[in-house]
Amino acid sequence: MQDVSTVLDREDLTYVTTIGLHSTVNWPYTLTFSSAVDSNGVYAVGVDERADERISCERSGDEDTEPDCQQFWTMTVNYGTACGDSVDGTLNITFTNTNALPNLSGETVSDNGTSEYEISVSTEAIQCVVDAGDIDVFATLEATGTDFQIGGSADFTLAIDNLQTPGVVIGHLALEQVRTTQDGETRITHVEGGVASGNFGEAGGSAVTLTDDSSANAGTTSFTLEFHQNIFNLDKFVDGSTETLRVDATAVISYGEGRRRRLMNLGHKLKSSGQTEVAVAYHCGSISDKDVCKRAKTTDGRCKWNKRACAPKRRVTDCTSMPVKRCKLSDKCTYRMKDRTCISAEKLKCSDIANTANLCQKTPGCLTIWQGKRFKGCRGTVKMG
Repeated sequence: MQDVSTVLDREDLTYVTTIGLHSTVNWPYTLTFSSAVDSNGVYAVGVDERADERISCERSGDEDTEPDCQQFWTMTVNYGTACGDSVDGTLNITFTNTNALPNLSGETVSDNGTSEYEISVSTEAIQCVVDAGDIDVFATLEATGTDFQIGGSADFTLAIDNLQTPGVVIGHLALEQVRTTQDGETRITHVEGGVASGNFGEAGGSAVTLTDDSSANAGTTSFTLEFHQNIFNLDKFVDGSTETLRVDATAVISYGEGRRRRLMNLGHKLKSSGQTEVAVAYHCGSISDKDVCKRAKTTDGRCKWNKRACAPKRRVTDCTSMPVKRCKLSDKCTYRMKDRTCISAEKLKCSDIANTANLCQKTPGCLTIWQGKRFKGCRGTVKMG
């Protein structure tokens, strides 16, 4: 007997055993397959000779040497869905002994008795549980929405999208780990072993809330991630920029009961992972601390503390370096003819815009200065608009 292998068909879950046989018989006899049966009388058995592998079986009888005839056979047994004790028994093969040399009538004689071969099959020959080996499990992690900013949150969904085990039904997908990573920064773990952990969220709690409390979600689970400032390096935000945050999640797959699960030995934990990236903005409005507000560099630019709230600081336009044409067209700048300079129009000296007593008196915020009855000057500053 040569190699023995048993293959499980992934589609219909049937076993087929293949056995290689090697026979040797004194020439001029050769073996011709006659029959093969299973002692249980249930399973289909077949035997085919690999005729092109014969050795010393095609002799003429006048050679100097007399080697034995060697033949090679392939035996197949279709056990269907049987395994374990069900396959215990024997496989009995019968060959007819054929004389390869022709008789006086010029014919070969095939009724020279038979040769029988018996193969014992134990209960362990076909195990009822086989190792499935490496199984590809793919999952997608998606965030709901597009506007992500510090101080806000987002809902994430992890779903199995392609399980490479035909017929296997996923019963439940349970989150085991959730982590976040800002570009160039250390990875932070928010869920470990299925439990929300860490102190990167509001009030020192976890930044992740597990939102799926079902016992059978069929391969789709979810969680909410809080974009708390604790999980970011705020120094990386510069004027008008966002930061990329990578979110990755790992979940444990549980399977529904059934014969396929038993056959493929999926009793151990099988995990699936998914990851995604989101662009997170840092706005002044998300800052509640006055000192932090004054120091912050955000997507909005610099911030200021105003009326007990943090708000974007208005950018001051640099009018002094602006060309004449642009200065005259700008709403925030004005061109002063007397010295041909461009100055800010948001806050002007009264003396620059009111050079007569009448004009100074009509300009709110300006003070008219007299020397006796003679107009001396216009003092103060005014905001345009």
